[in-house]
Amino acid sequence: MAYDSMYRNHCQTAIKHFITQEVGRASFAQNLRERLQLDYEQLKACVDVDTVDHHRQRLKDIHQYLSPLRSHKTCLCCLLRAPEKVFSCGHTICDTCVRAFGEKNPEERNSFSFPHCILCGEQNRKADISLTPFTAGVRLLSLDGGGVKGVIPLVFLQHLEESLSDFQVPIRDFFDFICGTSAGMWL
Repeated sequence: MAYDSMYRNHCQTAIKHFITQEVGRASFAQNLRERLQLDYEQLKACVDVDTVDHHRQRLKDIHQYLSPLRSHKTCLCCLLRAPEKVFSCGHTICDTCVRAFGEKNPEERNSFSFPHCILCGEQNRKADISLTPFTAGVRLLSLDGGGVKGVIPLVFLQHLEESLSDFQVPIRDFFDFICGTSAGMWL
């Protein structure tokens, strides 16, 4: 069964963290296993069911149980990966679930919107999440000072920002990490 091969260890780790009584842990795990088995059988019987919509509905059905839970170790949406993004309510989600459950922004590649938290349904603030493409590495800008020569990187960055002005994104947003020494530190 899918639960035993994919989810059991992750679920047991999460259950230990959230449920203190051993009897409650075993009961919760058994109920979860039975529910997942039932969902699996239903999905297997219905070929035309969209699994993402099915999972989204299941999450909606258990909003009341997920609402008080927070984890920065396991994505509570899929229970398989570590979460990377945080909603305003404090729930976290992994990049894979962002791609699966987010509404793709037609104007910006690798950008997704969530009108509400997928885990608790809170609609206070709309979450716009931009993901770094799989092929992108770390974007690092290192600036060396050197006294008066520190003006050269400044002029270059100013020219670069003007060239990219059509994108209406500040130059700092094109880099993951910016560092410098001497005068380069102040640019």
